[in-house]
Amino acid sequence: MASHLEQAMARAAASVEAAIDRLLVPTVRPEAPLWDAMRYGALGGGKRLRPFLVLESSGLFDVAPEHALRTGVAVELIHCYSLIHDDLPAMDNSDLRRGRPTVHKQFNEAVAILAGDGLLTLAFEVLADPATHPESSVRSALVTALAVAAGPSGMVGGQMLDLVAETTSFDLAETSRLQEGKTGALIRFSAEAGAILGHAGSEQHQALGATPGISAWPSKLPTISSMWKARPTPSASRSALTRRPARQPSSRCWASPARGPKRSGLRIVPPVILISLVSARPISRRSLISLSIVTPEDRPGLSSVNRAVACKPRRWCG
Repeated sequence: MASHLEQAMARAAASVEAAIDRLLVPTVRPEAPLWDAMRYGALGGGKRLRPFLVLESSGLFDVAPEHALRTGVAVELIHCYSLIHDDLPAMDNSDLRRGRPTVHKQFNEAVAILAGDGLLTLAFEVLADPATHPESSVRSALVTALAVAAGPSGMVGGQMLDLVAETTSFDLAETSRLQEGKTGALIRFSAEAGAILGHAGSEQHQALGATPGISAWPSKLPTISSMWKARPTPSASRSALTRRPARQPSSRCWASPARGPKRSGLRIVPPVILISLVSARPISRRSLISLSIVTPEDRPGLSSVNRAVACKPRRWCG
């Protein structure tokens, strides 16, 4: 039987998939291959983790579901564009993604580049539309925050560091910065988007924004106190982030094996956010099937950086 978390993620994924399908309408015009490639790259399945976080963080602040969904779709379009470009021969040169040919293999490199460009720009068109939120100030804040997360100070900058890491040895700080940018920036935005949509107070907004989207280091895993509780009732939602003293960060690193020909050995993910946003009690970590624990004693001969980014996972969470 699927856990509460798995059921919630499946519902969110289905909603996002349907919304993207409605957004990317096929055409018979001469530019049809572009739209076909965009649909192929964006509708190929996946966990839809980022929009899930948008939807659940929005639930903390009574955000209208349609506003949260459109924001989640926007961040997922950014994520899908990044995967298309990441698979290109000049980058990871991947032939398969999720068991299917990558976009440049299914179509060609030129169409794949344009499909990525199309998804990237469409994401900001979605956010800027009044249907995402009636207040222009909220839409502007979303556009700005997502641009920062996806750009050279976030995801793109992290990707550049990943390329540099092919020929340069990074210390602990640089490795952490690479991971926090390449993958973590969009996850951080996703957790913060609900606060933007819901006019959250500064304390709540800062708590969500301070959560690291990605980190291998225990000191970078603060726990957001409310997120170990159920999503609050409407009358209590705005105080949700201050209800319970924060748990102490674990002394362990959380990681999952990298998929495909990635240059880093492990992809670090944020269990605090995943475990807590939809739970009336702490969910068994076994629900997070892709997560594993790497502790310092597992690989005593490795440096701290290598423990985080080079060694194999020791065991599944549970």
